[in-house]
Formats: sequence, structure tokens, C-alpha cells
Amino acid sequence: MDREKLKLLEPLSEDMVQQFAHAARRSLDTTWGIAELGATGPAGTPYGHGPGISVIGVSGPVNATLKIETHAEDRQHNMLAFTEAALELFAETLGRVS
Repeated sequence: MDREKLKLLEPLSEDMVQQFAHAARRSLDTTWGIAELGATGPAGTPYGHGPGISVIGVSGPVNATLKIETHAEDRQHNMLAFTEAALELFAETLGRVS
């Protein structure tokens, strides 16, 4: 992963998570790479984001990203919501492959 390029990206952005998904795909030499960045709670991030935020990226024959915000401090609730969103995004992305 190009660390210098990462420094130029906004934290917890769709651009940033897409870079992580691409890096996972390349480093594992797989067809698909998935990445998730966020704050499940109860605390926020050092970048000023409150708890309950996640960005998800899928890299493959088709790329996709999603930002989800629950605004909840409940860690378990957020982990479940973020996992469900990631699985739904991946399923939708797989459906877009011809």
C-alpha cells in the first residue's frame, strides 16, 4: 500500500477504504478484497468522528464502497450493523459482475 498516498486521503473516507480493499486483494492475490474502517463505539475516532461510523470497500472485477452511520454508541449493535452492510454490499457487487 502506498503510505504517502494514504496520508493525502481523508480518514474514514470511501477513497481511503477503497485503497485498503485494493491492497488486501493485491497482497492476498485474490479475485476480491474487502476492507472496513470505522468506529464501533463506545468512543469515536482520533480524527473527530463519533461512534457508529463505518466505511466499507469492495475491490474486484467490480468495485464498490459504502458509508454507514448509526450514530449509536452500542458496540455490539454497530458491529452487527456494519457486518450486515458489508455482506449486503458484497452480495450486490457480486450481482453486478457480468
